[in-house]
Amino acid sequence: MKNVIAVVVTHNRYQSLINCIEAIRSQTTKPDQILVINNGSSDYTSVWLDQQEDIIHIYQENTGSSGGFHTGISWSQQHQFNWVWCMEDDSYPHEKSLEKLLHNYNADKTFLRSSIMMHESDRPKEIINPFNGTLIHHSIISKVGLPNSTLFSKGAEAEYFYRITRKHNFSSKTVSESIHFHSTSSMDFYQEWNLKSSVDLYFMLRNQYEVNKSKYNYKALAIFHYMAFICQFLITIVSKQKNQKWSKFLFVVRAMVDGFKGNYNISTSVVQQRINRLCESSARENFIYSVRNLIINLFVPSFSEMQKTT
Repeated sequence: MKNVIAVVVTHNRYQSLINCIEAIRSQTTKPDQILVINNGSSDYTSVWLDQQEDIIHIYQENTGSSGGFHTGISWSQQHQFNWVWCMEDDSYPHEKSLEKLLHNYNADKTFLRSSIMMHESDRPKEIINPFNGTLIHHSIISKVGLPNSTLFSKGAEAEYFYRITRKHNFSSKTVSESIHFHSTSSMDFYQEWNLKSSVDLYFMLRNQYEVNKSKYNYKALAIFHYMAFICQFLITIVSKQKNQKWSKFLFVVRAMVDGFKGNYNISTSVVQQRINRLCESSARENFIYSVRNLIINLFVPSFSEMQKTT
């Protein structure tokens, strides 16, 4: 089998992608192959990738980070690579990252090997990030499977991590000598946040139930922790938010219902349409519309379910 493949998922951030690829090319221990999953980019990304002779790239519709890594890790398994080194386009490794991750790798392959995560203007964080700088052996992937492609973005990484470490009992290790830089900053929900640009937040809220199902052995525990998470979020809205408080409340409830019902086929455009409707409608209209949909989702069987019974 071939040794290491670097898998990068990108979407409309070609300059960040170039920085990431240059950092991979500059490694003291270089990967055997670079694979880029182009998630429906409409900028200069495709043109630039066509000019790179040392990169294999796959173009697909935008399926988020979960769909991108699902494709990339699947490709690596089909082409028999020992190790998959994952990262998103807005991150990049220190020049010795891969060398340090691979140090004494023959001793034990059956654990996740993660770099120290460095955020811009922040302290290092010793957390496991399967989609940002983590090295995964093919034997783990063969047993655990691929990332859940239906989760789209927020939460998909955590779900995969807990599936590996909790469901299948593989251990994880942070290699302190290996550094991975990431530009993403976390959102402070105690501060006022803009509902109209909250598509990613929807996926985070919806997917947290799936994360908890991988994290906890019992479904009752997963439900309890998910409800506690949602309730805390709703309390924060009531106590801390000033603008569109009711619309934000309903936004969270709708994401929760989708999470419980497993509605994972909802596109970003549909989510944005829902958000726009909440922003544009009056509080009374929002209440009536949301209560009606809540009743339909909870008590009225879907068309596909009705077909199964006929």
